Parts: sequence; C-alpha cells; structure tokens
Amino acid sequence: NAFCGLARPESFWATLTELKIVPVERRAFADHHAYTRRDLERLREAAHKAGATGFVTTAKDAAHLAPGDLTPLTVVEIAMEIPAIRTLVDLAWERCQG
Repeated sequence: NAFCGLARPESFWATLTELKIVPVERRAFADHHAYTRRDLERLREAAHKAGATGFVTTAKDAAHLAPGDLTPLTVVEIAMEIPAIRTLVDLAWERCQG
C-alpha cells in the first residue's frame, strides 16, 4: 500500500516502478499533508482489504508520521537531479558579481 503527499505524486509512482515495487493500492494526499488519525485508519483499512503486507512512502511523508503509526513501513528517498547544475550555479554567480 503506497501513499504520498507530494505536488506531483506521479514521480513517486514512477520511482516505485523503477524499483520494481508494485503496490496493491496507491493513495495521493495534498502536498505537505499532515496525516491525521483518520488518515492512518483509512490507510490501514485499505491495506487490509487489498491484502497488502505493508506500506511504502517517501522520506518527506514519513517525517510526518510517529514511529509505529504504520507498520511495516518502507521509506523511499526521492532525489532531484538537475543535469546542468554547474552551469546554473555559474550563471547565478556571474549575476551576483554584477
């Protein structure tokens, strides 16, 4: 059972596919979602009905959970890559120099 609170949850779903993780259910919440007890209950209920054996989420979302809220919980780190980061930094530096 996968869940996340991201502006673009499709990036998380794509990461799971790349990692060959196939959740029986996916749930997207609003970006920076503050998980409530009711949210956790609904996630548990959905996982139970779907026959899921655990949960998977992002590190960003796991930070909004208390230890033991959802178990077992797998946390996936999502990294942003900017291919031309050196060029971007150089341009910013040039502009700051006047």
